[in-house]
Amino acid sequence: MMPVAVGPVVTAVVGRRFTTAHTRFGERAADLEYARSLAAQAGVALRPDLTEKATGNSFEDMGAGLLAALAGAREPSANERTSSAQPAGEHSAAEPAPGERPVDLLVLAHAAPDFAPTTLAAAAIAERIPGDPMVLGVTEQGRATPFTALTLVRSHWRRHSHRRAMVMVFDQSFTPYANEVPDAWRVDGDAAVLLVLEAGPDDSTGSYRVRQEHGVSPEAAAGRLRALFAEADPDGSARVLAGSGVGTSWIPAGHGPVLRGPEGSPATGVLGLLPGLPPGDDAAPLLLVDYDRELGDLSLCRIETVRT
Repeated sequence: MMPVAVGPVVTAVVGRRFTTAHTRFGERAADLEYARSLAAQAGVALRPDLTEKATGNSFEDMGAGLLAALAGAREPSANERTSSAQPAGEHSAAEPAPGERPVDLLVLAHAAPDFAPTTLAAAAIAERIPGDPMVLGVTEQGRATPFTALTLVRSHWRRHSHRRAMVMVFDQSFTPYANEVPDAWRVDGDAAVLLVLEAGPDDSTGSYRVRQEHGVSPEAAAGRLRALFAEADPDGSARVLAGSGVGTSWIPAGHGPVLRGPEGSPATGVLGLLPGLPPGDDAAPLLLVDYDRELGDLSLCRIETVRT
């Protein structure tokens, strides 16, 4: 018998918005010096309230919050979804809970910089995760951030024989600089999303494929997105989750209601819709789409029937 090809399969998704700040910027001397140095090099001013009132959430803070949310969630493993003998909501005696299984690969992805730029967020988060994961980062990708992170997981999966990965995507709204942030890069609040990926048969529940095109002009973006839809979902059966970079008239006719991510969430806007999907309609795949006008990046990800 030929072995079944296995790839990364999405088995759990948790998301959180962080409305309470955990860290005061002015109390971190290294971060304050870092901001002063960059501001001087760039010729910009620092915020006048930087040392007294500026508070926010670092990636370490939000990563810890995501892991706590995962520990409180009950997501079925790939084995449980294919076995009718496992009662819903229960673990087998031999299988640990989702937050306890060793992780081989950890990807941290963000469109805006960390609130605490001198903190080794990757090392701090990795210490909280079982196993000894390889750690990779994705940045400077704008609205393509989550799609690039998922592509990165797939490219490393078979090469390194991974069995389990975590992807953490962050939006962080604080900036220590007094200059105006362009609307395209504006972040309205602190939020993060965690995806757990495990080994499973290709094209099974939770498996995914990513398509990205670069250098796409705003004039050509709608047409290129329709072409990607035709390839990824020719029968129009998928549920569509669209980021705020996708225009209201871009989705091809024939699809059902489109869920749209909020403005001001360039990295987490699309993924943040996953934990809130209504139950039911388990047979329909998902199409996640977004477009970054500034970078010309058009991204689409098809996920086969992920449970959230």
